[in-house]
Amino acid sequence: MAVLDLAQLSDQLQGYQQKTRDWASQRIVSAQRTLQADEEERLKAQSNRLRLQEESHRLSARQLEYAARERVHQEDVSRLNSKITSALAQEAASRSRVNEQKACLATDLQALKQQREAIKQQQHAQAATLQALETAVSMYRNNLGLALQHSPDQPGELEILFNDLHPDAEHAQLSVGVLVSQADHYEVTRCKPPLSGLSEILAALNRSADFSTFVRDLRRLQCLQPAGHTPSHSVLEGVICEIVQLQHP
Repeated sequence: MAVLDLAQLSDQLQGYQQKTRDWASQRIVSAQRTLQADEEERLKAQSNRLRLQEESHRLSARQLEYAARERVHQEDVSRLNSKITSALAQEAASRSRVNEQKACLATDLQALKQQREAIKQQQHAQAATLQALETAVSMYRNNLGLALQHSPDQPGELEILFNDLHPDAEHAQLSVGVLVSQADHYEVTRCKPPLSGLSEILAALNRSADFSTFVRDLRRLQCLQPAGHTPSHSVLEGVICEIVQLQHP
């Protein structure tokens, strides 16, 4: 039986224990380093997570801000669209009113032109009528002592003067004012001295527009008056005027 060398075994055991302690120490150091590295990684990960959370919060806040701005922008766009729609409607209404006013003005202008043309035609007709009257009575001037002149006080009025009315009254005179209005309507504005029957011959003149016959009838009525008849002084001081206005039937 072999004899064990206790001292050698003890040295070997101490060597194994030392190696074990060295290995354990190395493992502990390695584990500590690993734990430290893991802790650092955990801290880094936690820091990154915190940064990511903060960034996420900031992004969420920005997203909310952008959403609020987008709502405001959409509201502004909606208001602008409403204003544009209202402005377009107002513009269309204004354009319609302008067109209506233009049409009314064109109608009024056409009516004014027609009225002016009608007035011109009436003026020409009145001037032609006056010229015809002057021509019609010119043939009686020499034979009947007739004189025709425009009244200075009344535009459009003719004054008919008869002289040599009676051999016994060399200076006797018959003066009749005749106003020619529109549509060949005649009015006697004055008659001096007054003549009975004047209304009847004026009505006949307005029916026939025959001024020559009217002049002859004036002469005839004057001849039918009593010889030497003159109105009284009181009548001459009064207003001697017979105005007859008769329309065409």
